[in-house]
Amino acid sequence: MSLVVAKTNAKITRLRQSFPEEFLNDSRISYIGKTSKEEIAALLGLFYVRGLFCWNNRNIRSMFNDQTGHNIFGATMSINRFYFLVANICFDDEETRPQRWDADR
Repeated sequence: MSLVVAKTNAKITRLRQSFPEEFLNDSRISYIGKTSKEEIAALLGLFYVRGLFCWNNRNIRSMFNDQTGHNIFGATMSINRFYFLVANICFDDEETRPQRWDADR
């Protein structure tokens, strides 16, 4: 789990460097930040709950909706943070990927 957090935070740091400072200081963009072990565990827990409810083909927005979803999703994290983490979670070292790609696909 520590490796996933470290590699995800490295990817987030590189992403944040591509944005202008005034964009990152905007309070509406507070979901673009580093993560922790607890937050990655919570993300994986939401994936587990999604499967438990047999919602694998369900729209993510409906899962976070107060009327059609379950309150565990919104209580765990915002939908924007969920989308951001899903888009940026990293399970390997991107710097060594080309060398590993040659030997093991």
